[in-house]
Amino acid sequence: MSPNLTEQQWLLMSSRITERLCALPAVATPDWCDRAARCLVPLVDRAVVAVILATLDASGTISEREAVGAAVDAPTEAFAEGHVPNVVRSRADRLAALGFGLSAGALERGFCGNADRYTQPSDWRHGTLGRMWSEVATGDLLVAGVGLSPETPGRCLIVMVARSEPIAGMVEREAVLRVVLPLLSRRALLAIGPTRTTTSDWLTSKEQHILERLTLGLSVADIAQELERSAHTVHDHVKSLHKKLGASSRGELISRALGHITEAKPRPARKSKKAKAEQEAEAKPVAKEAAGKARGGAGEDD
Repeated sequence: MSPNLTEQQWLLMSSRITERLCALPAVATPDWCDRAARCLVPLVDRAVVAVILATLDASGTISEREAVGAAVDAPTEAFAEGHVPNVVRSRADRLAALGFGLSAGALERGFCGNADRYTQPSDWRHGTLGRMWSEVATGDLLVAGVGLSPETPGRCLIVMVARSEPIAGMVEREAVLRVVLPLLSRRALLAIGPTRTTTSDWLTSKEQHILERLTLGLSVADIAQELERSAHTVHDHVKSLHKKLGASSRGELISRALGHITEAKPRPARKSKKAKAEQEAEAKPVAKEAAGKARGGAGEDD
């Protein structure tokens, strides 16, 4: 595929990324996007990867960001968790637009390519993407997006892979990313679901830890002892897990966490403030009438 890598090496890269993606959490953990970014690190040496779950429109405007994550190809884990990923997460969470438009087909099918291709004749380094990656990595930028479900048009995962120096074999790396994007989308759909989320839909760090211990077979009492918390407190977290994951039993909860149940129970639809006000207004006369009948009935009894 490229003079720089043999075909076997490209296949090995694809299989490594695929293996990592298959190990992503099957539930919406607070670090899900960070983990997704780490899965894609083998794509480019010494690169920084950002993953954003948000809604994207044809103009390239980003709205309703649900989660962001970042990872860096670093020699040590300490460096990988340092300043650079934090900066990228912070900027990704404020990114308002990609700086280029997309066709309806690209939004539907997904897109993947060198940022230079999308922003020509302008240089992406002088736009919104340049501000995001300024002083981090502005040599080359690979940008991609993949939709999650037709139920929520425009809702997608945006992936960016940046490097301080030019990326060799860009065309081949684009091809690898295109191949793994559908799997990334399916893993996100399994963990996070087809509809937009709010903070309350995602597991907290404490809930994530407790769920991991439950899947290892620990009891509530065991976990309480390990965390030095009361069993009542741990039980409250477990109840919250049941609600968030739509599980009616401990076995179902663990099956969901392990990805054996591929469809979560749908989250209840959230009503707008206007809809709630209308519902309350309709309910008041009914309640008043019922109260009047109750008083009348009481008078007859007397």
